[in-house]
Amino acid sequence: IDISTSLQRQDDQMKQISYGHQQQKVMSLINYDLHLKEEENEYLYGVIVRDTNYNWTLDAFMTEDQIVETYGINPQELPKSSRQSSAFKRKMIKLLMTDNVIQDTNWCNIKRNNGFHTATDIQLNTNTFKICSQRLIEHCKKSFEDQDLPQFRIVVESGDNNHCIEWIKVIRVEYTPSYSFYTAIQYGYDQTQKSTILAWLKKESPEELPNALQLMLIQFCIPIKIKTIHSDPNYIFSLHKAVGLKKTSLSVDQLSYLSPWPSQFKIGDFNSE
Repeated sequence: IDISTSLQRQDDQMKQISYGHQQQKVMSLINYDLHLKEEENEYLYGVIVRDTNYNWTLDAFMTEDQIVETYGINPQELPKSSRQSSAFKRKMIKLLMTDNVIQDTNWCNIKRNNGFHTATDIQLNTNTFKICSQRLIEHCKKSFEDQDLPQFRIVVESGDNNHCIEWIKVIRVEYTPSYSFYTAIQYGYDQTQKSTILAWLKKESPEELPNALQLMLIQFCIPIKIKTIHSDPNYIFSLHKAVGLKKTSLSVDQLSYLSPWPSQFKIGDFNSE
């Protein structure tokens, strides 16, 4: 819900709407890209109203017909889906991971995300593995060649309440000849460089460049980075669900079947691991 709210703000779809006697009341609507089970094309909208303390709060979910009947609002005022916008769909392009990106990553300092695991969960996990960074690089390269290991889009925050599409690849780490464990890496465009280039284009270009040309510049001028190691399959699946694809071949059971997912392992310049 938080991601959908942010996407709607970003697309300027959240607007105050006056209703009631002499239009004295104010509300807002959010298109969460939720649908009725019986009718996939029927959107459910979040109805946001002010409480007695003038704080905005989610009051109900309603269909278009219910909103029109209850509040007398013109259907044309209903917010459009952020996930069906052209801007969002342009972000769905698949990114090409190369061996150079994997090789040049500083694996010892890469960010970790434990997802829904609490500090207590991590402390209870006594299996702390150690793996040489060079060996991890080899396992990453091998995993990207394995089409059976899931690779999928996620929605992540990119700063300033904006969101972007990035990618997850599940990695199989063959720790010993008889034992393997799983983790996942998140990768996407370098958002700092992307913002810099897009700001420069906006400043220098006399008129906005066509979207196809902007996309081409992003693909060829902005580097891809490996950003995070994830250890919770349920968490990364929730990020994937936030993309809002109606049809996806991925399930949380498919990720959980790949086991175990250790909540922590050390990466370093170890000689023997």
